[in-house]
Amino acid sequence: MGTLFWLLAIFLTSALLDQSSKQWALTHLGGYRFGPLKLQAISDSGVILNSLTNTPSVLRASLLSGFFFFLCFFSLIVLFMIRNKRVWPLKIGLMLLLGGILGNVLDRVECGAVIDWIQISFGQSGIFAFNLADAEQGAGALAILYSVFAQRQVLWFESNLRTRILVDRRYQFATAGLIAGATLMIGIALTFVAYSFLAHAARTSAALSPAFATNFLIVSLFMTVFYSAGMFLVGVQLTFYSAGPVYAFRKFVEDLLAGNSRDLKLRKYDHHRELEQIAQDLKSRIPPSSSL
Repeated sequence: MGTLFWLLAIFLTSALLDQSSKQWALTHLGGYRFGPLKLQAISDSGVILNSLTNTPSVLRASLLSGFFFFLCFFSLIVLFMIRNKRVWPLKIGLMLLLGGILGNVLDRVECGAVIDWIQISFGQSGIFAFNLADAEQGAGALAILYSVFAQRQVLWFESNLRTRILVDRRYQFATAGLIAGATLMIGIALTFVAYSFLAHAARTSAALSPAFATNFLIVSLFMTVFYSAGMFLVGVQLTFYSAGPVYAFRKFVEDLLAGNSRDLKLRKYDHHRELEQIAQDLKSRIPPSSSL
């Protein structure tokens, strides 16, 4: 509970600091320049590197909001899987990344654009503008990359022979495909039900434009595919806890028959825990020196 509290505090604090800095920039910054650095609040209607500038604001806001909730969903899964591992750079990096994204999402929901207030001029190459939320996202991404590579042994490997997630490709891909396919079909069905309602409302009410229903359809289908891809990865990870013990047991038997006696130690959240006892019984019945 203590770890969860501090991670949640980092997430909320990063978003709050970003929103406070933007309000301060809008109120107090009138264009201070320090060499190539300029501090002035500007409105950025683009999404990433000023892309999607000409798309409707509702499409940009919906796209970024959906992406944010997908990352929240994915991050919760990651945090669940690493909750007992001492990989603080990864955990803090995820919270900084999500807090920064939330800060920009709130801007788009409130005013349809992001407030940037830090500008760096590169001469003829143009100006790079960003805000505290972008800096938090960058810091979070660096922390995640550091943890993935520098703490690789802690993250992925434990005291057994499973050094990869895909230990039974056919089974894991088939099960993950079923999960992703079900998510995709449910998402498409709900999307078209909602689209039909909005399209009818747009035809009968002047408050909604026909373009709104079309934009909703595009964003919803995109996010449905995105979530389905995420659920495929979730399925691969979940099946690892059932396919992994079988793989570890098979390697144990192979080593035992080759005369290499050792213990079978499954991971904490593995299924088929009874395999440890079966392995112990086999070990006691087959002498360590035997080689078949």
